[in-house]
Amino acid sequence: NVAITRGKYNVKLVGSILPGDIDVNRISSEGPKLLKGYMDFAIHGPSALGEEKEEKMKGEDSAFEKSVCHFLESRGYSLATQVGCSGYRIDIAVRHPVFKDQYIMGIECDGVSYHSARTARERDRLRWEMLEAMGWNLYHIWSADWVIDPQAKGKELVDAIEKALAGYGQDQKAISGLQDHR
Repeated sequence: NVAITRGKYNVKLVGSILPGDIDVNRISSEGPKLLKGYMDFAIHGPSALGEEKEEKMKGEDSAFEKSVCHFLESRGYSLATQVGCSGYRIDIAVRHPVFKDQYIMGIECDGVSYHSARTARERDRLRWEMLEAMGWNLYHIWSADWVIDPQAKGKELVDAIEKALAGYGQDQKAISGLQDHR
């Protein structure tokens, strides 16, 4: 974990097994599944993430995500949920208003149980860095903050989306591997 999350220039992965040697259908623990995904990414690069690309239009995972989606849709934003593959799914992706096959921002929604789970936060640090390296502009919302003051947090979110839209194509990398190719 430390080597993967702290490597500044590169990480050398040495092992005696290949990703195909890990049968995820026989494993209930998340650790080996994440290891398989990381090994596959180390071998194939970002293209490994695109192999299982999926997008659900109304497949929010929680009431919190539904609330955020409803808030944004009521303000005219076009959204997709659970965009990506494996452990690299974006909870909510905001589509560009003109280029509908492009996303201007990914929104991560975390509940109270996530906030208190130190191992989940540490595991997601690498995931967040990988998604940013792929070009995602990410925004994080905590459910507790949303419940306490949804109007203020909603305004902050809309401001972040508008800032991302204003800067789209100027200094951002194109989101590769997770674009909508329907």
